[in-house]
Amino acid sequence: MPPNPQLTKFITASPVIVTYDWKDNANGTGIQTLYFAQYKDNTAVGYFLAENTTIYSYTEEFALDAYSGSNSDINYDLTTFNTPRTIRGTAVLNIPWHSGSDGLGNTATLYFIVKIRKWNSTTSTETEIVSATTETKTISHAGGGSRDGGYFCLTLDVPETLFAEGETLRVTLEAYPVNGAQIHSFHGCDPANRQAAGVADTRGSITIPFKTND
Repeated sequence: MPPNPQLTKFITASPVIVTYDWKDNANGTGIQTLYFAQYKDNTAVGYFLAENTTIYSYTEEFALDAYSGSNSDINYDLTTFNTPRTIRGTAVLNIPWHSGSDGLGNTATLYFIVKIRKWNSTTSTETEIVSATTETKTISHAGGGSRDGGYFCLTLDVPETLFAEGETLRVTLEAYPVNGAQIHSFHGCDPANRQAAGVADTRGSITIPFKTND
């Protein structure tokens, strides 16, 4: 007996296919790695979360040249969800950074506050899910032309959070550099990991744990 025509669209509809970089079967989550990236159109620079490393960011790194306080509060958004998704578990952040000195030796510091948020563009509502603060890096330079660099690695305990269809996952990076005279700091934001100013790694990322239906 053929199915009721009124039900055919539900029976024959294409399933939503979700892919992950790996699965944590013990916790029932699928892990997706997202990469910080920057674009530029004819009016402004914008920021987004890329899902693969074939994307070349507008620039390889973001300059952090404030002498005190936060000089960047950047929202990196994933594409809008077209089906409900739930996140929970441990997110892992990696931020490559480097600094250079144009003149006399000096000392600087740098740390980040990282926030995972839910963004609803229809209501312009931003809901904070979890935030954490990295360690503080102390940067010392002997003199002009010297360079320093490394990585921030941070974990965030993400509570179970439902994203409705039409909502967006947002990761906010707040940078707090206190740069000494003629010291300039940067963090990487290129999924393709191009070299910048003699720095080998410019790929910043965060892993997001999605609840699976397995």
